[in-house]
Amino acid sequence: MTSGKSSVILLRGFLWVVWMATPSSRAFLTESPAPTVTELFDRIDQSLNLLVDNANNDTLHVSRVQAQYHDDFGFPEQIVIDYQRPEAEMMTRAFVLSLNDNVYLATVTNLRTGEGTSIIPSSSSSGGGIAMDGLPSHHLQLLKLAHAKTLWNASEVVDYTFDYNVHYDGLPGHTAATSSIKINRQDTPYPWQVTVRNGIVQSVVDAKNATLFDVHHDNNNLLQHQEEDPHVNDYWEIGSVEPPIQQEQNLQEQPYTDSDNAMANTTTSNSSNTTSQNNPQDNSGSTPMMTTNDTTASSSTGSVVKNRFEHGCLYEKLGKDPTVAYQQKKQRVCNSEDPPDAVQQGICRQSPFQDHYMEIRIFCQDWESVLIETWVLQIILSEIMNVPTTVETGFFDTTVNFYDPQGRYDYAYQTLLDVFHSTYRPSMERGHELGDCRSARKDTREDYQECAHVVPEICASEESSVLADYVYRGIFDAPTGLGALGMESWFIPKFTAERDPTLTSYLGMAGEHNRRKMAEMFKRPVNWKTYCEEVSTTQCTGNDPVAARAPSTEEEGERYFFEGVYTGYFMATEKNDCSRDNGTTCTGHILDYPCSWPAFVWEQTQALNIALESNGPQPGNGGYPLQQMDDIWRAANATKNNVIMQWWTPQALHQLFHGSDAEFTKVMLPTPTEECLRAREEGGDRCAADFKTTTNLQKGTCDTLTASLYKMKIANLFDMTYDTSIPPALHSPSNTVLELFRISEYQLTEIFNKWKESGDPREAVCEFAVENMDYMMSFVPNSYPRTLETEADQGLRYSAAALAGLVLLMAIVTACLVYHFRRKRSIMLAQVEFVALLLVGTISISTAALIMVLTVSDASCVAVEWIINIGYTVELVPLLVKAAAILRLSMAAKKMRRVNLSRESLLGAVAIITVLVVVFMTIWTAVDPPRQGNEYQLTDDQNEEGETVIEVYEICRSESQVWYYISVGWMTVILLSATVLAIQMRKVQIKALQEARTLAALIYSHAVFVLIRLVTYFLDSMVRADILTQLRSLIFSFDALSTVLIYVIPKFFDSDANRSAVHTSGMGAGPSAVSSPFDRSYADVNRNTTGSRISSKEESRVEAVNMEMENLKAMLAEKDREIEELRIGASTRSHSNHR
Repeated sequence: MTSGKSSVILLRGFLWVVWMATPSSRAFLTESPAPTVTELFDRIDQSLNLLVDNANNDTLHVSRVQAQYHDDFGFPEQIVIDYQRPEAEMMTRAFVLSLNDNVYLATVTNLRTGEGTSIIPSSSSSGGGIAMDGLPSHHLQLLKLAHAKTLWNASEVVDYTFDYNVHYDGLPGHTAATSSIKINRQDTPYPWQVTVRNGIVQSVVDAKNATLFDVHHDNNNLLQHQEEDPHVNDYWEIGSVEPPIQQEQNLQEQPYTDSDNAMANTTTSNSSNTTSQNNPQDNSGSTPMMTTNDTTASSSTGSVVKNRFEHGCLYEKLGKDPTVAYQQKKQRVCNSEDPPDAVQQGICRQSPFQDHYMEIRIFCQDWESVLIETWVLQIILSEIMNVPTTVETGFFDTTVNFYDPQGRYDYAYQTLLDVFHSTYRPSMERGHELGDCRSARKDTREDYQECAHVVPEICASEESSVLADYVYRGIFDAPTGLGALGMESWFIPKFTAERDPTLTSYLGMAGEHNRRKMAEMFKRPVNWKTYCEEVSTTQCTGNDPVAARAPSTEEEGERYFFEGVYTGYFMATEKNDCSRDNGTTCTGHILDYPCSWPAFVWEQTQALNIALESNGPQPGNGGYPLQQMDDIWRAANATKNNVIMQWWTPQALHQLFHGSDAEFTKVMLPTPTEECLRAREEGGDRCAADFKTTTNLQKGTCDTLTASLYKMKIANLFDMTYDTSIPPALHSPSNTVLELFRISEYQLTEIFNKWKESGDPREAVCEFAVENMDYMMSFVPNSYPRTLETEADQGLRYSAAALAGLVLLMAIVTACLVYHFRRKRSIMLAQVEFVALLLVGTISISTAALIMVLTVSDASCVAVEWIINIGYTVELVPLLVKAAAILRLSMAAKKMRRVNLSRESLLGAVAIITVLVVVFMTIWTAVDPPRQGNEYQLTDDQNEEGETVIEVYEICRSESQVWYYISVGWMTVILLSATVLAIQMRKVQIKALQEARTLAALIYSHAVFVLIRLVTYFLDSMVRADILTQLRSLIFSFDALSTVLIYVIPKFFDSDANRSAVHTSGMGAGPSAVSSPFDRSYADVNRNTTGSRISSKEESRVEAVNMEMENLKAMLAEKDREIEELRIGASTRSHSNHR
């Protein structure tokens, strides 16, 4: 808002005070005298805008704004606004004086939700007020206001009651006295009880239970009694968009920032017992760019904060935009940190590749650029690529997950040595060891196992020899460029450079002649505890301009700056005193990195003879934890003290002060050389107590080259992604995405700027992602993202099922007919048991053919293999036995020998071989049973959302194909044996054994189908497994059909008379001599088998007689053939002799 607009608004408020005092005007007022929480937010917002425009505003001057917000719900618990109005010709001097040097101090206490039964307790931590000395602080205050608004909106509280109190207290120079309003010459003391329903004030009741406003009553009657103190009305009106009669609520939802607001602990009735309970972990590391204190949005007692991006950044931003066709409009995929019922709760969606894409765990270090890179990768992988991702920090109780429900981003700093940045190595070592980090223990602090697959940013100054060893051992891949350029150097604030431009180069610092200058300009910072104990005359218990109060915790005591509470303090110590030792030992102060970080400040200052020294709390190099370095720069800005420190870019603090008088100004150091940079590789223990006395002062004295930042992943991530056991269509894109990922310092700067504007890093990253979708999609490999779809073309499956059903029905009907005509001579001669076994096998095979195309489950997969193997055994073994018997009969007939064939031999052979098959199937089922599985076929098709379609087909598969080869191989051995016999049976000329040809044809048929089936197992790499399954079903069906058509069906069409004539006529030239006994025997058998019912014992005897008769006929026929051959031979010789 412009200064002119703000001043007009506030001026209207002040004119409203006069208007309120006019009796003729009061009847028109129809608004509540008390604000809602939303209106309080608006007042703070307008005041902050005026604060930075005082120089251009001749109407109102706001000199100070303080606000303390509730940790969980965000509503302002305390507001302090100090303002003045310059004299103006349009006002009387009396009215002008009444407006000068005014303060509005209001508190909101005992806020109760709903019908007023649930009291929200006051915040457990007090914030620090913020001294608005410059643009950066103003921005921070606006960001905290935006965060508070977001917390309040997220709580969705629209019905509430609270106590509204107005004080004259809270700033130096104002007397502590509580005032009340005069209404009709009576006091209307504070606090007022304000009741709000649906965001609108319903009633206002003062401390004496007098109703000041009730929306359900005649407001005009009530307003006739209003005569509010002018000061109070002034303060209430700050921030009103229009005079109260026309005021319209204009709340614009602001993105929240993940920081708790730290405001002044002014002594009031509701905040006197408030203490700060900052997280020790948060206070020992660096604060994020836009935050001032804690880095979480939740309190220790639980938070109602809702991360608006919990469902996904792109889903939140694009999900309701009908013009966007991206697949990214979907929710993000769930990860291992989501609750088990996250899908049911609607938090996330289940990845279609949850069983195939390994979750990627990203290691996030303790600075802002790596946080941004981590979140960008999470959005790409979890929302675009369907790859679940989580974030590792190396500590049990820290969270930086972009999708954290409470919107937290904790920084897990080491409280002493601040070596957090180096812990990615053990995390990635465990990632290399475990592979899937979901198997790492995370239940308790004691057994917590850090685990990660990738670290998105490492500095060029990382120990190259250490990394080379990890790469050599195959644990890490060689680091690859991130795309951004990083720089480390010395920096001073712009205002320091303006005071002494020579300080922008080491030449203006080096030498004994500059020692006094350095000692006088760069004083030592003093932490909060030391200031209160050793510097403050009141020990920070009274009116102290530097510290509003004493630190309440040990962690607070170590802080060098605390927004609005402790502005920071710099003092000249003995080390700055150049009157000692003839001025040869005095030094100024420089801030060095934590001792675990590679830096060369000590070497540089000593070798270049620069009178600077770091005297931080860390051993060895005297460095500072990142949090304290951040604090000291902010304190220098607030107090305009000179400071110099080692820092790096790209980084959030650097970007935060860009454009201000405290922006980072680089100090030029000696030009880097190969010799200097090589010397730095030798390193040393910078945390050792004797570091400063044992270090080679000539090492690393040069500046640091601007160099690429790097990313690094574990070496076996590629192997895990492209393992041969994973179908190519299911290869995760994660490895490729991590290899392709790049981000420049310009893009990081853009995100930092968005962070600065919105105050919320998640909002900044998400907004960047949405605005740069081409950039986000540039890391997507070809044919990704992908989706799974079940097969659409079912024609072959349905055809196979129909044929299998038809063959099964035919086999069952045929079996019934065989049973019905079991005494038919053609069936009896073929042996009923033999025909029955063939039909049992046929029914089994056709049943399996039907099952394998109708349903796929673990049970059906096992059942099909059992049925197939036993069915073929029952069918093929009798064929082999009978073929062998026919050949045996034929050979015996040639030698006029008698052969005994029994039913037991047939059934016994079948039983023995079936047992062997059952043993084999039992072993198969126990060791490696066929299981339901899927086959995945990557296509060139895309769905409406732009995803490449992977067709999914259900199949049965064992881990090893050996079982299938044994199964088919066993059948092949049987059929090869039977085929050899069938070939030999072609020489059988005995008409009585003419069934041999039929059996040979059946054997040939089975052999062909089994060979075709065997070929299908060699096509696995060329043809989809589901198609092969359907083809095998067709093979089984045709094989079973051939058995019925070739062997069984013709039996029903054989004529018994013809059969008898054939048998008798085939006996030779003397049928009357040899056939009559057989004919009589056959007649006896026929009578027995076609007459009255006979017993099973008699039936067995008849069958034995028939077999014996067949044998005799075969022998006689063979002899007849031999006699005929002898006769022909004799006749031929007689003719030859005669000639």
